[in-house]
Amino acid sequence: MISGEGVFFGLAVSIKFPANYMFSPYSIIATGVCTQPQRVEFPFSLINTPSHVDSAIPLSYNEISPGWVLANNIYSIARNEKKFAGRARLPEMAYPIFRPEIIDMMVRARNILKSAAPKKIYTDADIPELGKNYMTERSRTSGIESYDFYIRLYMGRALWEYVKKTRLTSENIFFIESSDEIWEHARLLFNAEKQTGIAAQLRDYAARGKQSAAKMKRSKERDDEKGTAIIDGYELVNIQSGDDPLVTGAISEAEETEEAIEKVLSCLNS
Repeated sequence: MISGEGVFFGLAVSIKFPANYMFSPYSIIATGVCTQPQRVEFPFSLINTPSHVDSAIPLSYNEISPGWVLANNIYSIARNEKKFAGRARLPEMAYPIFRPEIIDMMVRARNILKSAAPKKIYTDADIPELGKNYMTERSRTSGIESYDFYIRLYMGRALWEYVKKTRLTSENIFFIESSDEIWEHARLLFNAEKQTGIAAQLRDYAARGKQSAAKMKRSKERDDEKGTAIIDGYELVNIQSGDDPLVTGAISEAEETEEAIEKVLSCLNS
């Protein structure tokens, strides 16, 4: 079996060989799931027991929700990133989760979902990259939205970091090759996505940063609500979303970034 980076296997899962999850990093295989031999190529996904009965679905197939972790549990990604950074022996070993190779997998997964002809239920007969799982139309559209949101967030962050480092604010920034590895990767994405215009892209990044912080807060709140409803005194021994440094830090950073971007753009217009 080949496990992708950060793949989480729930309790009592049964993974039948051969299995390849290399191209499904940070996916979750839910508790008690029995998978068929398969290759899955959708990052940040959830593979769970079936929630539908349909003649188009083979009885041995599970249900896959591409990008589910991005849509519903982005707090776990931020928590993992902080944990990995703390374990790194050297600063250069603290790789961010949203980096070029992961983003490229997300772009490919999004494009595969977008190119599929709409229907009620999809299997590997329609999309081979699903593996021995089925997907609903609702999950397809949600996956497209989730992948696209975080791809664009990555692109905007790369642009903002490059602007801060170089002080370049010309529109040519999108069309001149750069030796900065992250920015060059994002620059090519901007052009492939036909998304240029420095003011528009920086403002888009500021808005997405605030939305991402709100998504993280809501993700943590859901955990808090579930724990409090089940365990007496849960809130006394677990940090709640309003005090969680990951959540409050993300909100503060998003607000500060928006303010800094507006200052840069005001100079461009003066």
